[in-house]
Amino acid sequence: MCKPAYLFFLIAFIPVGPQFLVASRRVRFTFPRLPRHADLSNEIPNPAYKMIEYINRLNTTWKAGHNPGYDDPDYVANLLGVRPENSLYRLPERTLDVNALPTALPENFDAREQWPDCPTIGEIRDQGSCGSCWAFGAVEAMSDRTCIHSPARKPRVNVHLAADDVLSCCKDCGAGCNGGFPGAAWSYWVHHGIVDGGHYDTDEGCM
Repeated sequence: MCKPAYLFFLIAFIPVGPQFLVASRRVRFTFPRLPRHADLSNEIPNPAYKMIEYINRLNTTWKAGHNPGYDDPDYVANLLGVRPENSLYRLPERTLDVNALPTALPENFDAREQWPDCPTIGEIRDQGSCGSCWAFGAVEAMSDRTCIHSPARKPRVNVHLAADDVLSCCKDCGAGCNGGFPGAAWSYWVHHGIVDGGHYDTDEGCM
């Protein structure tokens, strides 16, 4: 139930012409107080649940689920840190004519099955409350490509490149948790390299 809130202010009359009217009066306005944001968010249907239901009805190769703590759209928006790409770091575009390929495209393709000895392909890292998806997405792809392109006859190179290295050391990549440029992260990898290892608060060491 909404509780009333009260607003008091003073009304004063100023001089008008030769007459001076000086008066003061307390005026009370009553208006309904909005419920707390947490209560309000529980009452309004979350569109994310409809999306989860829609995805799962398609019966694809994966199932969508709910991540607690990500119900606030403003909070989720802050996690989307990809900025419009800087022309200096824009990756080159490459197009292929699928009709000119030597073999037909398969009906289904799962990279996890194609390269089962590259476990990073199936990993999704937790960026926490930091708007660093631009760095995490780039570094995860780099780790995958490193394994895929390593010789298959030998033990593949399984490496976890550190997104924290890009966030902390790449000065031209953007503003860290406040957003950045994925293309700049790739350029940083090419020209400077990226260390491997886990997060700052873990004991996962380097190779």
